[in-house]
Amino acid sequence: MIRKAPIKWAQTKDRLFITVETPDLANHKTEIKPEGKLAYSGTRDNETYGFDIELYGELDVEKSKWNAKGRNTIFSLAKKNPGTFWPHITKDSKKDPNIKVDWDKWIDEDDEEKKTGDNWNPDNMDDLNREEFKSDSDDEDDEKANIGDLEKEAEVKKDEEVKKDEEKPGEEKPNEEKKAEEPAAASEKKE
Repeated sequence: MIRKAPIKWAQTKDRLFITVETPDLANHKTEIKPEGKLAYSGTRDNETYGFDIELYGELDVEKSKWNAKGRNTIFSLAKKNPGTFWPHITKDSKKDPNIKVDWDKWIDEDDEEKKTGDNWNPDNMDDLNREEFKSDSDDEDDEKANIGDLEKEAEVKKDEEVKKDEEKPGEEKPNEEKKAEEPAAASEKKE
């Protein structure tokens, strides 16, 4: 018996991204057909998980990829007719409880030119565990500068708190109490 594997999906104008949400599967079997049929199965702990769905549109099988290097299995499927967003993932518009939107990869139709998000690049799927997914910006230098500023700010606040504690009337420190007692004892001896 095959248990239904939960999946997440997202899309751009030219690609569809599907992540199988059942981690650490082995013995992967995948079938991608040009008419938009996608079948997948994998095993874990003597259980088989999978799905067989008919996608909303046709696929370019030659440009489509899948990868099972990490914990999850990830598909990057090329749309045969790029340039359009699908209204839903399957031909059947009925909601499937095992299919959810992957908001981490989702790019709105209006925002696709901006390519914001977590620097997701489907062309790097073959190199999923490499350093190529790191940001190309100088954000790291900015973060180091910000951390230095925060550390200085924390030191200043700590110094201010120490000064406030020293200036509080009526509260004496243990060492100050001893000093205050000594002169009183000395004055008693003189009398």
